[in-house]
Amino acid sequence: MRCLTIGHRGAKGLAPENTLRALRIGFERADAVECDVSLSGDGALAVIHDGSLMRRIRLRGRVKDFTMAALSSFDAGDGEKLPSLRDVILLAGSFSKPLIIEIKTFARGDPRLPAEVLKKTLLSFPDLPEIMVCSFNHETLRHFRNIMPGIKIIATIKQEMTGDEICALIDSISPEGVSVDFRGLTPSLAAKIKDKGVFLQAWVVNSDKDFKRMAKMGVDWVYTDFPGKF
Repeated sequence: MRCLTIGHRGAKGLAPENTLRALRIGFERADAVECDVSLSGDGALAVIHDGSLMRRIRLRGRVKDFTMAALSSFDAGDGEKLPSLRDVILLAGSFSKPLIIEIKTFARGDPRLPAEVLKKTLLSFPDLPEIMVCSFNHETLRHFRNIMPGIKIIATIKQEMTGDEICALIDSISPEGVSVDFRGLTPSLAAKIKDKGVFLQAWVVNSDKDFKRMAKMGVDWVYTDFPGKF
């Protein structure tokens, strides 16, 4: 079976990450596209990886300190604006490819709230592209599974987790897929995960050598900053 590709943050290596330009490139060149979402101050989902605005916008403050309208006015690189998840879903509707939404959570926040807002956002669309949801926060993911059981979920694995802990997590929340850092993936761990009946994703793969190694292990999907390379 062919190893499929996912545009990481759209196409992080080819355009400003998580912008509509990067996401469009990802949809054009990869088999699926991933974006990150964080809660804005007025309860919308902004498409940005960090909780802080410093790296992307060069502005002091956090995503939660600004409304979505204010966030959308900021330059996210090369004149591209910081989009909302609604913007991205509208873009994804032009392509027959999955959109993977990674829910970002931060300290002291209610882990259920982003899942509730994501449900509300998705239900506001009469028609949706294929959606999958992932997160490092497994409590958030568990809650999303409970409130939207029809959407596929992917458990993103923390690097310190053992194979047995990963298998226990799979049994606990029943994800359709598991996503791991490719640097820690071994043939035995890959086999152990796939024996649980889930698909396996690896991130972030940018070299031909690593891509071939992942494919040889039976990885189903790789995230890459350079969609179209493999």
